[in-house]
Amino acid sequence: INLLAKKANRPVQSVHHFTIWGNHSALQVPDFTQVRFLEKDKSQPISEVIPDRGWLEKEFITQVQNRGADVIAARGKSSAASAAYAALWGVKSVIEPTPEKGWFSAGVYSLGNTYGVDEHLFFSFPVYCSGWGEVHVKQSLPWEQCIKEKIKKAEDELISERESLREQGFI
Repeated sequence: INLLAKKANRPVQSVHHFTIWGNHSALQVPDFTQVRFLEKDKSQPISEVIPDRGWLEKEFITQVQNRGADVIAARGKSSAASAAYAALWGVKSVIEPTPEKGWFSAGVYSLGNTYGVDEHLFFSFPVYCSGWGEVHVKQSLPWEQCIKEKIKKAEDELISERESLREQGFI
């Protein structure tokens, strides 16, 4: 979110409807296509605020996918503080109701999703919480082709990992 806010020269808290699909790996899919910038009573789609589609599809996605490795390379040690912050934010997100029409990303069991993702994976989807752990997948967001292709690769990666675990007798 920080990268989008910085590119748009807007505050981080103005970025809404950002989703990460898939797995926490180099194939995670940072989906900018639903992003809206909200300030005061004004809402703008990302295309009005960041018209550089090439940057969004290439540099932005690559930077998000490689962030963990970049932090380790820059600091010479793990990004554990980022993971700890994410865990705290995740707990807060599932015990407090999500603001109306909002969502956040979380890895959940994919059973019953409307996106066509294999139904036996833990996969990051856009979700919302009605309070105290009642998490629901936000259904039926449209996928642009560039995002759809990346999501398929992330899904294939998770299926391959699951099959490898089966072959080794872990599941």
